[in-house]
Amino acid sequence: MDLWSSLYRKPLNGDRLLEQLGLVEKRDAWFMTLSGGQKQRLFIALALINDPELVFLDELTTGLDPQARRAIWELVRGIRSRGKTVFLTTHLMEEAERLCDRVAVIDRGRIVDIGTPAALVRRQSAHAREFRTSGESTRWRCPLLARPRPTVPSLSGST
Repeated sequence: MDLWSSLYRKPLNGDRLLEQLGLVEKRDAWFMTLSGGQKQRLFIALALINDPELVFLDELTTGLDPQARRAIWELVRGIRSRGKTVFLTTHLMEEAERLCDRVAVIDRGRIVDIGTPAALVRRQSAHAREFRTSGESTRWRCPLLARPRPTVPSLSGST
């Protein structure tokens, strides 16, 4: 953190970032001794040390336990509350719903839908299928991207 801080004119307080990310006790640890989740949190701290106006976070909570994930979410909320712009890549809809003002759904490199998380859920739920497992009262909703349903021929020859 000290090395990265020395590269910028007005860096954030590295110790405070380490505290927010739950890494204070690892401040003097060698990088190779950190767990995967600790390395991920360190990378986030290093990306934020220069207090950028625009932050790109790619799958930032991958490999983190639920407690660390929530700490990262709070950190992202803090970044946004300071007026910064955050681009977040995630496969977790819960993460997008909790952290994002706007979401773009990308399929094979093309944006297929864009809007607020609530609007996307409303639109995509129209394309959801509901099913029950035999013997259970649990219902499962499976949202699908808006695509034409494939025609599957029946055994009797009619479609």
